Amino acid sequence: MGNNEFQRFLQIAAGSASELDYELLLAKDLGYLTQPDYLKIADELSQIRKMLSPLVRKVNIDRKG
Repeated sequence: MGNNEFQRFLQIAAGSASELDYELLLAKDLGYLTQPDYLKIADELSQIRKMLSPLVRKVNIDRKG
């Protein structure tokens, strides 16, 4: 996989994480998730996004450099 393909993959992953964030909130609001379950999953998703963000920046810098 080339750098451009990897960058695109990371952009899709970031978009999917944002979509999942909304879907988790909706599932909680509709009663499919309890508040504790929602908070646990949302926290895990937040940790993934915190790891993904610097990786996206690094790949963008490497691609330009």
